[in-house]
Amino acid sequence: MLIAGLCLAAAAFSAGAADAERAPVPLLAKLKTRALVHERQYALGDIAQVTGGDADAVSRLNSVRLGKSPRLGYTEQLSLEEIRRQVRMQFAGLDEQVAWEGGKAVGIETAAVPYDGRRIVEAAVDHLRRALSQRYERVEIQAAEAAPFLQLPMGEISLRPRDIAPAKLQRSRVAVWVDLALDGEFYRSVIVPLRLEIPAPAMVARKGLLSGQVAAPEDFERKQLDLAALGAEAAAPETAFGRRLKRPLAAGEVLLQTSLEEPFAVSTGDVVTLQLRNGAVQIETQALALSTGSVGQIVKIRPGTSDAVIPAEVVSPGIVKLSSRQR
Repeated sequence: MLIAGLCLAAAAFSAGAADAERAPVPLLAKLKTRALVHERQYALGDIAQVTGGDADAVSRLNSVRLGKSPRLGYTEQLSLEEIRRQVRMQFAGLDEQVAWEGGKAVGIETAAVPYDGRRIVEAAVDHLRRALSQRYERVEIQAAEAAPFLQLPMGEISLRPRDIAPAKLQRSRVAVWVDLALDGEFYRSVIVPLRLEIPAPAMVARKGLLSGQVAAPEDFERKQLDLAALGAEAAAPETAFGRRLKRPLAAGEVLLQTSLEEPFAVSTGDVVTLQLRNGAVQIETQALALSTGSVGQIVKIRPGTSDAVIPAEVVSPGIVKLSSRQR
């Protein structure tokens, strides 16, 4: 009898042990008060300490994705209620095995990683050099300020310099905007001030010249100058000579594009093409130009054999169209 009782007890103990092995091992998740996360997307394992006897369950709980890391310098509050909701959504039934400790919310911040600002300066310099390479054989570019010191979130950084307006290219100081993308998404912009020198020949007046005078080769000499220091585009000889000066030039003064009048597209006595439009139909006829003008200006013309004098707008060299504007 005694032996039989012991056998029954042993069997019962073995059955209980087997049931205990089959039962899920309780998990403990202790939330941190504040958590510093390093990835763009953070998980439960980043903001809580998870322990328990079931390694697979611990791994699953740690891997529960909770959201996108906050912007650098900001703190985001994540409630325990939201955490448990995410656990239930991603692993049904797992939340029932977890004993939660800690506060009712976690303050989450993004860890900062130093970024070498010299890369941004180099990207700006290369961008400006490429923009000028088609116009000038030689340019000298230097950073006007020390490279910026940046703290950025963890991730892949790509640099995208913005296009520079042509009017801002030829200055001794050029500001280049560089957009920073983090993992392919825009993150922030940095302004990089650069010093620019463009050593190249320019046309300099040999003597004082009057307004309205035609620019001629004998009136100028070529000198090597820093074109970026001029503040405006220097006139090229191939397009300058034969055009009239818009203002007087002093001896030694550089000839700029802004010093010259726009070349005339129509001159007095030219036979021009007059464009007439009637709905979708365009008719062209010849006319005689009675005044001189550049593109966009109004000139007087006499169509065909008519004695009438009418205003016309200069469209392009040798072509005009009727205009209601008066010169």
